[in-house]
Amino acid sequence: PTTATMFRAATLLLALVASASAFTAPTRSVRATRSAMKMEMTEGIIAPTGKFDPLKFSEMGSDASNAWMRHAEVKHGRVAMFAFVGFIVQANGIHMPGDIATGVSFESISQLKPLEQWAAVPALGQIQIITLLGCFELLSEMEKPHYMKGGKTGVIPLIFAAPQMSAMSEDKKADLRLKELQNGRLAMVGIMGFFAASLTPGSVPALTALF
Repeated sequence: PTTATMFRAATLLLALVASASAFTAPTRSVRATRSAMKMEMTEGIIAPTGKFDPLKFSEMGSDASNAWMRHAEVKHGRVAMFAFVGFIVQANGIHMPGDIATGVSFESISQLKPLEQWAAVPALGQIQIITLLGCFELLSEMEKPHYMKGGKTGVIPLIFAAPQMSAMSEDKKADLRLKELQNGRLAMVGIMGFFAASLTPGSVPALTALF
């Protein structure tokens, strides 16, 4: 099979496995599940905005769908934080030594615009990246109880379960979750600003000198 075919097959397989893992039986009572979900949703409601939901998304669905949206927000925030730092690293010409593939050096890729770099990565490299992300997604969906059934949102076993976390108080853990959520929200705004400035010069006046 061609590399492109392998790429599509790997992506489809990961999507199917991750989707199938979500169909698990509930492990808590309905009352306990709803209580845990409501407590989870209160995290991130802080001054000065309070509950910022102008489009009323939180009122359109169930507790489970709200948990799904919170889980997605946490994941998107983490990706945005990585992307924001990566954008800055790339803009300063920092890259790994050597070649990423035969005839393709990290230096040559770093000279491209950030949004052009993904296309310059060889297909097998893209497959490795997507496979790794798919493994994270699968681990998240396999967590018991599931985040849509009373479990903690944003949990990825073996990845974000550092040993020192077990010794922390619940208040400390809640504080760290809130900081991650807030930093992720800011990073999502920041990376979108970088994208806009990169694609449309002058669209973000504060970043004009950088692009």
